[in-house]
Amino acid sequence: MVPTMATTIDPGKLEVAQTRGASTQWMGVQWLGGFFALPLSCVAAVLRAARSEQQAAQMIMDVEIHEGAAVFMRSFADCFAIQAQSPQGAVDETHDWVLVMDWPTISPIGCRVHHVVGPFWAEHRSEFLTHDGQDWRPVLPLGGAHA
Repeated sequence: MVPTMATTIDPGKLEVAQTRGASTQWMGVQWLGGFFALPLSCVAAVLRAARSEQQAAQMIMDVEIHEGAAVFMRSFADCFAIQAQSPQGAVDETHDWVLVMDWPTISPIGCRVHHVVGPFWAEHRSEFLTHDGQDWRPVLPLGGAHA
């Protein structure tokens, strides 16, 4: 006899999902003292950096390896449309996280960031998204290009 499992759907939870509206899943990113939100659909992977940014700066090419493939690193500002008033602080900030972009490129492209939060659901109603008491500035990808 094959065991079976019965599932029930809580009607209250179903209503919450249906009333979510135009929410989007976002990934929160801290970079140079700023809090940015990018659509989760443009992120292929998030991983801890294998090497420090200082080590990467000493190399001819900044590359991380993810699932056996080279991920060519760019600056966060080179991957996303960031307005001119972006923060310029956090000089001692470490960039321990890597975002691998979900762009149709020959080679994967990524960027180094200080911290990653999420994913989380939020509605884009104003200049900022709010998640867990923090305002996040939405940014859009500039689009993929060869590394």
